[in-house]
Amino acid sequence: MAPPAQQELEPLVAQRRETPLPAKQLAILCLVRLAEPIAYTQIFPYVNRMMEHLHVTDDPRQIGFYSGLVESVFAFAQLLFIFQWGKLSDRVGRKPVILCGLCGSALSTMLFGLSNSLPTALAARMLAGGLAGNVAVIQSMVGELTDETNQARAFPLLSLCWNIGCIIGPLLGGALSEPASRYPDVFGHIQFLRDHPLRFFLPCAISCSLTLCSIILGYFSLKETLPSKIREKQRQLDIEPTPAPTYGTIAVPAIDAEAAEPPARPPPSIRSLIVDPVVISVVRTYFMLSMNGTAFDVLFVLLSYTAIIHGGLSRNPVEIGSALAFGGLVAALMQPFAFPWLTKRIKLKTLYPCLLAIYPVTFLLMPFLNTIARDNLVTGTEDKLTAHGVALLWTCIAALLLLVRVAGMCYASNMIFIKHAAPTREALGSTFGVAQTVASISRGISPALSSSLFAVTVEHNLLNGWFVWLVMGLLGSIGVFAATHIKDGVEYRKKQEELAQVDD
Repeated sequence: MAPPAQQELEPLVAQRRETPLPAKQLAILCLVRLAEPIAYTQIFPYVNRMMEHLHVTDDPRQIGFYSGLVESVFAFAQLLFIFQWGKLSDRVGRKPVILCGLCGSALSTMLFGLSNSLPTALAARMLAGGLAGNVAVIQSMVGELTDETNQARAFPLLSLCWNIGCIIGPLLGGALSEPASRYPDVFGHIQFLRDHPLRFFLPCAISCSLTLCSIILGYFSLKETLPSKIREKQRQLDIEPTPAPTYGTIAVPAIDAEAAEPPARPPPSIRSLIVDPVVISVVRTYFMLSMNGTAFDVLFVLLSYTAIIHGGLSRNPVEIGSALAFGGLVAALMQPFAFPWLTKRIKLKTLYPCLLAIYPVTFLLMPFLNTIARDNLVTGTEDKLTAHGVALLWTCIAALLLLVRVAGMCYASNMIFIKHAAPTREALGSTFGVAQTVASISRGISPALSSSLFAVTVEHNLLNGWFVWLVMGLLGSIGVFAATHIKDGVEYRKKQEELAQVDD
């Protein structure tokens, strides 16, 4: 047994000093990342209205199905290509793949704004999804810029970018859709914006412009982080061979740095990743997290837009956009500070399922918003609330959005688990690619599933309007169960190495 003095020193020796964050590169990476959530979320406030103007159906209760379809095709297209983008970034570098993805986001956003039919809108969203591989690549870059001591402060910054995008995007979509009728003094004379299929062009054009700014910033300021590319660049800069030093008359042979450098290991195959028990435990939890997070966003918009008499809240696109922006603001102000504070006090494997457990609670609380709206209608009206009802409803909406943004810290937790799940540094991009592929499957299923359940529940008044909320609450509970069985790759592989040494 160690003497008392040594026992007191052991915890101090074990603690690692926190590495300073590479603030400049992380700031540039976050600014580059910001364009995509803006492009993704700016359609949410007006997508239901857009489906009405495109006359996809004569039944207003079916609008949710088609808007969910528009949101789902993005994820289905993404799942087909996102692993390939991650794998490609392991070979050619992170920076070129990110710039390519941004170009795709700019092009697809502009095409969506020019859509004059449901097929063209679907095609634009499919193009956006197929070229949207940046999320896996940017997560890989953060993983390469950080270590075990500072990753809990770095990964929430990506969530911060997403949440800021969730502020700007819905505000753009809600305030600038149909500008000719909303702001006739400013845009009423512009025939281009008054034409029927182009009423939703302006927010898409502004989003596209912001993405072009990100492309310029990334091209000139973003540095490559892929280790093999960094080593290659260093070898190119070190062209002059170092002369061998001499001591007296004896020449000491120079050390060949390239020969001394350990050979880079080839990245593992997709088969080896998808059968890895650590990767399996992480991606199945990520599947359920993406299912819950996407379903909440879709159902909140549908609930808000649907008439009160059909189980909704009768809110307009501007109000929906403002509510979503509020949720993004809350997350942006809270998560970067709350998550590092929590991870220092609660083990990540314990914190993760606790945060995920918030989602089923929020689903079960959502139908009570309609109850509040119904109980506070002005007598003789179907969608006009009393002053007290308006204040009460928006207070409850704010509380619900605050609660779900606390649950959103699951995404930062999950990114750390994915980083730990990578079997080697060379496999970081591929591992994030596999995780995002699985998440894309979930994000492709979730909007269509949740919007269809909502439409069926409203149309047939299933379980007195509670059917969709009970189903989503059950799915949320399955996600919590999966999170309790997640494996931390660092701990798991360390134990496996120790067991292998004992067997030897």
